[in-house]
Amino acid sequence: MENSRCPARCIKKPRNRIAVLMIATGPECIAYIPPLLESLRLYFPPHDPYVFTDRDEPLKATKIYHPHTGWPEVTLRRFHAALSQKKTLLKYDYVMFLDTDMLACSPMVVEELFGEGTTSVVHPCYPDCFERRPESEACVVGNPTYYQGCLAGGSTSAFIKMCEAITKGIDKDKENGITAVWFEESHMNKYLSENPPIRSLSPSYAFPILRCLVRPETWLGTTNPETYVPKIRHLHKTWKK
Repeated sequence: MENSRCPARCIKKPRNRIAVLMIATGPECIAYIPPLLESLRLYFPPHDPYVFTDRDEPLKATKIYHPHTGWPEVTLRRFHAALSQKKTLLKYDYVMFLDTDMLACSPMVVEELFGEGTTSVVHPCYPDCFERRPESEACVVGNPTYYQGCLAGGSTSAFIKMCEAITKGIDKDKENGITAVWFEESHMNKYLSENPPIRSLSPSYAFPILRCLVRPETWLGTTNPETYVPKIRHLHKTWKK
C-alpha cells in the first residue's frame, strides 16, 4: 500500500503568532493609532493589534477599554494593563508593546525582533538615566545598557515574567510613597540590568527626528547618526538637553 504521508518538506511550519499592544487614551493619542496600525501592517511581521483605549473611534484593531488616568499614571501602569490581558496573550508566541507616537518604516522579520527571551531597544541618546535612589525598587547599581521604554516585548512567557516583576516593583514603590525617576522605564531597566534581553535592538528601532537633536554626539557616542537606517521612527521624541 502506498504511503500517503506527506514528505517532511511538504509540512508547513505553523506561523508565529504575535500580539502588538498599544495604549491610546484621551483625545490626542488616538490620532496616532491609524497611521501606526497601517505602518505595522506594511512593515511588521503578521500580527494581531490590540489598543487599550477609552475612545469610541473605530479602529482596525481589537479595542480593550482602558480609562484615561492622565500623566504619569497612564505610562507608569502600562505593564499592569498588559498583565490584565494575560489569558489572551498566552495564546500568542510573541508580544510587542509600542508607544503610540511610533511609525514602522522598513520591513522587519520575526527573527530580528524576537527570540526566547525579552526584546528591548537601546536608548539612542541617554546611556545613563537609571534610578539611583536606593529606596526605590527600580534602583540600579553600575552601568549596564540603558533601554528606552517605547518598545518592550519578547516571547510571551518572558514578556509576562518581566511584566510581573515590573508591576511588583511599581506597586512596592507606591506603598512607600516613591515614584521612580522615569516611571515604568526605570523599573524596566532594573529588570533588564539583571535579566538582559535576548534581542537588544539598535536605535534604528526608536529613530528620533535628527534635525531636533541638540547634541547629536550623544547618539551612542557618534557624530554621524545617519549611519543608522530607521526601522521604526519615534515621531515626537527629540531628547533635547
